[in-house]
Amino acid sequence: MSTAANAMSAALEEWKRDWKMSTEKLVLEDFPKKVVEINQLLQGPLFSMSRLEEIPAELNVQQFADNALSQAENNDTANLPSKKTKLESDAVKCVHHAISCNRLVGELTNIVKPIVREAVENVNKVKISRKIRWPEVRTVEAEASSCLEQISHYLYSRGRLVCKCAKYPHVEDYQQGVRDLDEKEFVKLRLFLLEVRNHYSSLHDMIVKNLDKIKTPRTMHAQHLY
Repeated sequence: MSTAANAMSAALEEWKRDWKMSTEKLVLEDFPKKVVEINQLLQGPLFSMSRLEEIPAELNVQQFADNALSQAENNDTANLPSKKTKLESDAVKCVHHAISCNRLVGELTNIVKPIVREAVENVNKVKISRKIRWPEVRTVEAEASSCLEQISHYLYSRGRLVCKCAKYPHVEDYQQGVRDLDEKEFVKLRLFLLEVRNHYSSLHDMIVKNLDKIKTPRTMHAQHLY
């Protein structure tokens, strides 16, 4: 083997050793810290269930009702606007009277998303370094993906409901639907944190319990790892 190849091989082995040491520190030191940090969030005021009633944002749909009434009074029934003209008119109306997203839910989402993404990265580091294929690892990845998809789905669903509120400001069911959706999203964000915390805790326990077998996976121990 050439000198260059030997150097590359040595560098690779050094990287593997450093990687394994960093992941061992991640599990033994960082995972417990993450459990404590998430617990503090869940027990703090931001994610307290006592603030559930303050989560829904009130929609100022009266401005849309006033515009609709004014448009109806000034509309020339003999010259009804085309569908394209109506859509353009609605778009202009929405631009001048925008309804913002739920500020409180947005703040909590900005807290939860980085925690979920970091959990996936941490679990993948451990999985790759120690060649762990426990179902718990796959569960973390699946639930993290579900969490991020759920956040996008909430925004899409809320946007559609808000559009209904703007179009039919006299129908209170649509407004109540937005409030219920906000409350539901708050509960889900809290649940996502609970799940991430539990996964950190359970993975830490499982890895610590099997640490010797993971570090030296002899044939007799292989069945416990896969």
